[in-house]
Amino acid sequence: LKRVIVFIDGNNLFHRTWDYYHTHLINIEVLSRTLCNINRELKQIRYYYSPFIREVNARSAHLQQTYVENISKIPNIHVCIGKYIKKPVSLKKEVFDKIKNNISPGDLSGYVEKGIDVQIAVDMISMGIRKEYDTAILVGTDSDYVPIVRSLQDLKIKVQVAAFQDSEHSCYDLKNCCKSFINMHHIVPSILKKQKSRP
Repeated sequence: LKRVIVFIDGNNLFHRTWDYYHTHLINIEVLSRTLCNINRELKQIRYYYSPFIREVNARSAHLQQTYVENISKIPNIHVCIGKYIKKPVSLKKEVFDKIKNNISPGDLSGYVEKGIDVQIAVDMISMGIRKEYDTAILVGTDSDYVPIVRSLQDLKIKVQVAAFQDSEHSCYDLKNCCKSFINMHHIVPSILKKQKSRP
């Protein structure tokens, strides 16, 4: 059997399933096995995420923590943790001049996720070189992953991309660089329906 590792950009999946289906709670094991199909061996699931900042949104942070605790119990899953860092928000001068009397310095900063795409890139390439899998399935929508896919293709390693494709999130760059693209809208509804129908 061909060996498959599923690499999941966790925060992206967490947000996209909420945007489209108003739930964060997709079953990662069922999703990975569905992507893998029955004629291949699901060798490992790798879930990458950065803990949400509790001071920014306590509810989302709690939901995420509970979710990660639950998926950590899945056999053959490896959870990789990144971080959010505070970064100044840049505004055009004319915009700043209009609002400067109504804001405090703390309003001019936000949080950005750091390190996840690098972790995914390093793991996909190093594990591919060590021949730990025959096919990588990347679950993510970010065009930043295009160089990873191309690098693996140059190494003659098979990559499939699973992403939400629609008018809002086109994923054209990822789709165009990848020989095998799976539109998540074709599989997620059936997974959520099965979850809902369980007693």
